[in-house]
This record gives sequence, C-alpha cells and structure tokens, in this order.
Amino acid sequence: WNILTLIHVVQWLLIISYAVMLRCGVPWWPATLLFGVPFSYMAIQNIYIDHDVMHGATFPPYNWQKYLTHPFSDFISLPWEDFVLENNRHHAS
Repeated sequence: WNILTLIHVVQWLLIISYAVMLRCGVPWWPATLLFGVPFSYMAIQNIYIDHDVMHGATFPPYNWQKYLTHPFSDFISLPWEDFVLENNRHHAS
C-alpha cells in the first residue's frame, strides 16, 4: 500500500511539474515528452501494483487509500471493493 500511495503522489507531482514547465516557457513538445513518458510508465506500474496489492493485502490500512486504484482513469476513482470484485470475476471466468 505504501508503494501504491507513492505512485499516486508521484503522478500528482508529475502533473504539477508539467504545469510549471509550461508556465516557465518550456516549449510544448519537450515539456510533454518530459511529462508523458514518466507518467505513462507510472500509470502502467500503478496497474501492476494494484494487482499485486489486491492478491497480497485485502484491505488498505487507511480508509482514504481505497480510492487510489484508478485515480486518473475517470471522473470518479473505482473504489477498492469494486476493484477486488471485478478481479474475482475475472479469475473466476
């Protein structure tokens, strides 16, 4: 859960750094590449860590962590309980 939380924080820091780069006059393409490549990597790692955490630690240590499953995929993040339920359906079929 600590690594999942770290990934979430890093994703927010990448978003903030992208805005700062654009605000400070860094051209759009270099700023987008400097943001997009690491952000894509972190998004992929987020899914891998989600899956590992799901099979290792059933419930988050803090209640707010259950909303860190897919924080940038939709308007509302998928709660942990729904995420585990979908994973169980996936493995049952």
